[in-house]
Amino acid sequence: MVAMHFVLEAGFFVQHYPGIQMASIGPRIVEPHSTSERIELSTIEDIWKVLNELLKRLA
Repeated sequence: MVAMHFVLEAGFFVQHYPGIQMASIGPRIVEPHSTSERIELSTIEDIWKVLNELLKRLA
């Protein structure tokens, strides 16, 4: 697990629900918020596995 800058949308929930615990998953973003922004394709499979497992456990 790696802690990194959170997406802007998460800020909405943090402001409206103080103390909320949140997690964000997604592929690794390289040079975010720039004209060179891209994702590392090698990180997509790992996210897919995590999402599938999460959905199985929630079902």
